[in-house]
Amino acid sequence: MNRYGRMARLHWERHLPDRYAKLRNPDQFFQEQGELAADEIDSTVASLAPKGPSYLDNVAAQNASRRQAEELVREWLLPNPEPPSPDLAPPAENSDPPDPFDVSHLNPTPPEPPEPTTPE
Repeated sequence: MNRYGRMARLHWERHLPDRYAKLRNPDQFFQEQGELAADEIDSTVASLAPKGPSYLDNVAAQNASRRQAEELVREWLLPNPEPPSPDLAPPAENSDPPDPFDVSHLNPTPPEPPEPTTPE
């Protein structure tokens, strides 16, 4: 299994445990996904990398194209994580968000002003 297959497997184990558990043969699935990813990256690099005037320019262009191709492949290779359980879900949309400038909790009841004293 290549590095893309290992990356996908680790991602699924951590972030998509329910989907991972449903795979009949995870080794084969991630080996195939890794090979597809590598092929897609190689063909994308070949189409994106311009030829520069020097060897170093060519290497820099290929490296930049590889990073761009890897980012494109990661979008389908590493699906979004499963939604959190309802206990961890954000508040409903109809509830008002807290006021960031509300300081009433800092001093809930103001102190009583001192009683004026009269000179005797």
